[in-house]
Amino acid sequence: MPSTSIARMTGCDRAAEDIARRALADADRLPKVEAWFRRTAGERGYSKTVLDEVWEIIASFGAFCLFSEREGHRS
Repeated sequence: MPSTSIARMTGCDRAAEDIARRALADADRLPKVEAWFRRTAGERGYSKTVLDEVWEIIASFGAFCLFSEREGHRS
């Protein structure tokens, strides 16, 4: 779900989407991904409310990925 949302909402290509998706599992890169996502999707007309709701889901997925990697599992 997060990858599809990222590409659909930002209009990025698959390569950029994959970079963003991988960055979700990196706590240091997560704030930069969020800023990029909000700016880019916002420029495409999505409201702050929608961005907040979608980002909450995307960030939750990133937290899951981060936890999985720390536990030695690959997502």
